[in-house]
Amino acid sequence: MILGLTQNHIKVRIDGKTVTVMGEMFHPDQEKMGFAVDVGAIRHWDPPHAGISISPLEVLKILEEISADFAKGGHKLEIE
Repeated sequence: MILGLTQNHIKVRIDGKTVTVMGEMFHPDQEKMGFAVDVGAIRHWDPPHAGISISPLEVLKILEEISADFAKGGHKLEIE
């Protein structure tokens, strides 16, 4: 579930843990929003789980969650 969104990050909660996904917001047209995700920056959970690395499978789950939420609103997600 997306908890928050700014110009340069998306905060997501997955399985009781939170991660801040860095990237950049863009506007492909005037009505919709897009966000380019920096996959390489998805490495650790946010506190209090900051010492736990995020597995490749968990990265996929995070991206799927963001993608599903974005699709509901017709927004675009780019993965870099």
